[in-house]
Amino acid sequence: MVLGTRGCGKRSDDSLPALLCTKNIPERLLIYHAGTPRIVFVGFLKITTIFLFTASVLLVAPTFYHDPKQPAWVAPAVAAAGAVPLLYVTYYAAPFVAFVHIKLPIFARRSTEHLLNWARNIPSKTEVDLTTIKSYGSLRISRMQISELRPTKARFGIENLIRVPHFSSIKKRPWWAPKERNLFFVGSERRKTVETAVWQKALGQIRNTREKSNEEAHNRK
Repeated sequence: MVLGTRGCGKRSDDSLPALLCTKNIPERLLIYHAGTPRIVFVGFLKITTIFLFTASVLLVAPTFYHDPKQPAWVAPAVAAAGAVPLLYVTYYAAPFVAFVHIKLPIFARRSTEHLLNWARNIPSKTEVDLTTIKSYGSLRISRMQISELRPTKARFGIENLIRVPHFSSIKKRPWWAPKERNLFFVGSERRKTVETAVWQKALGQIRNTREKSNEEAHNRK
């Protein structure tokens, strides 16, 4: 969502939208959008691999199993081959982030000026929501404090953000609940909007958090 400007005055800097009415800035602001084509492609790819695996196990493999002319190993091999795309896409596309939302305090929602001033020094306890796509195409929201995020190059660069939970935020997980996601991939954002400006400042703060952590660890030694 690009922040609206109707009836709220004008701004001398043409690189950013005009000043906003408070009602136009939501409490949870969308600051990163991966792009509809990429989101649809990843979701479609995940669902397709599930159908491919299901067809291999329920249709193709039984056909070879009941064919007396085929060796006994062919049916299991077909089922295993159908699982390869599913496992590959599940592993590599799991950290793909579709959206990032950030929770804003009331005073940061007054105008674009207040929002950008607040974004220059985002409080460490500010909540951010990173939305990923599950294996069957639905969305999964991971909520955390911005100070818990660190840049990383895990899995050969497949992820570029990692969550390092604070001790106080670690909760006992029920046996039936899925494991929390801690690795994420966020692509580049090319839109020139206020939301993108906030996201870039948030990324800069995440990088600074890592540098401060490294300095503290070095001082302890």
